[in-house]
Amino acid sequence: MIPIGKEYFYVGIVKDSNDAYLIRAPKKWLDKKFKTNYQAINDDGFSFTALPERISDFDVTDELNGRLQQVGGYNYPLGYEYCLEYSYKSIAVKKLILFVFSIILVIVGIILAKKNENANSKFGAAFIVAILVFLALMITTMK
Repeated sequence: MIPIGKEYFYVGIVKDSNDAYLIRAPKKWLDKKFKTNYQAINDDGFSFTALPERISDFDVTDELNGRLQQVGGYNYPLGYEYCLEYSYKSIAVKKLILFVFSIILVIVGIILAKKNENANSKFGAAFIVAILVFLALMITTMK
């Protein structure tokens, strides 16, 4: 486990080869999927689907590069700049929900503008609160 900021990276090693992969997953992922000796809970190993994704933050890439070079003997087919995004499905669902919410906000905004609602009215104030909630969700969902 390599905690960097609010993200957690793990190194997954393929049993029958020297291939290793960086995996970005939630904090409790390791405890849920592996024993205390870091072996998979299932004796046949652990398989999952993930999306290869470039790590966009240079500082994170630099930190990972430094730590992974200390652990030699493994081949990283994706390199140190890419990781397997374990939570890509939940991230995609969140982004889809935010997209639908943004379309609803645009439609409501157009309707309020046509009705000449201002920020002092109940609907105008509720619309402003909805936009602020939307922006907060966008900030927390985007990487």
